[in-house]
Amino acid sequence: MVLGMVPLTNFCSADPRPDLAEDSALWSLLLEIARGTNLQLAANLHGFRCIGTRLKRNRKWGLVMEPILPGKGAEAGARAKEAGITTSDVTGWQDRDDYKAASQKYLRPYHKELLELFRMIG
Repeated sequence: MVLGMVPLTNFCSADPRPDLAEDSALWSLLLEIARGTNLQLAANLHGFRCIGTRLKRNRKWGLVMEPILPGKGAEAGARAKEAGITTSDVTGWQDRDDYKAASQKYLRPYHKELLELFRMIG
């Protein structure tokens, strides 16, 4: 999956994937805070969420990001099904290596900032 650049002014802080309701509030908060501190990081996070990434609470880091991979765990929730979203629409990640490559390119440069945000929110 190729992660395209989101124009820095063309996205909002709301979760772009409300169909993934389990962590929607966390994403909205993360995007809002990130947008106030680093627009490029916020845009990159927005892209990861759009493609299919979840936030999970973590004792050590506060939050961690996990890709939604094809197959197990990529089921469309009830709200998604009502909106006509199918399982194949839930994620754009091909596999974990695809996610790792994108993470290295788009999130690694902001590693320290991202950890601070995760600890603040988590």
